[in-house]
Amino acid sequence: MKKSFVFILSLFFVQMISAQVVDADAMSILNKTSEKIKKTTGIKGSFDLIINNAQTEQKQTLPGTFLLKADKFKMSLNNVDTYFDGKTQWVYMKDNKEVTISTPTVDELKEVNPLLLLSSYKTGYQIKKENDTTYGGKAVYDLKLYPQDKNAPYFQIRILIEKATLNPLFVEARSRNGINTSVKMKQYLENQNLQSASFVFTPKTDDEIIDLR
Repeated sequence: MKKSFVFILSLFFVQMISAQVVDADAMSILNKTSEKIKKTTGIKGSFDLIINNAQTEQKQTLPGTFLLKADKFKMSLNNVDTYFDGKTQWVYMKDNKEVTISTPTVDELKEVNPLLLLSSYKTGYQIKKENDTTYGGKAVYDLKLYPQDKNAPYFQIRILIEKATLNPLFVEARSRNGINTSVKMKQYLENQNLQSASFVFTPKTDDEIIDLR
């Protein structure tokens, strides 16, 4: 579930360059959104992660929060806090008071870091801009991405970006196994003056530490 969340969240900050089949309008919107995000001094937000199993008709909604700045991030979801300061990663399990410390590889960060993961999605998608629509009372661009890899876990990804601000509002990934995952942005605050300490976890004396560095 964690990997699904990070994959979907990463698409809020997508930069699809050199895709083989590209809608020029869709590419322009994605590039402008990406450049806007890169220039911010920090982003603070909250979201709902929604997991919908079409086969069992079960639906689960998990609230979460995140901080982003350059290659640093902090994410909180389902009583798990993940910190990354650009070099070291801390994954803190609140229920167990257990923190795992590591220096992740690039491949490992692709499963955790919603910005670094973008390099995996610069190619291999058909990108299409649908007719503009509304979402939550706001005018939005409606973009759809189709993986060219037939073995990819998702066959369609939909991204809604607010026209007035270029802020991402919603992403839905439709999977081949009938489990659809989406992120609904509830709060999205740009140009936050986030300090480096926001992305570092300091264990308490009673926390169990698993140091894998």
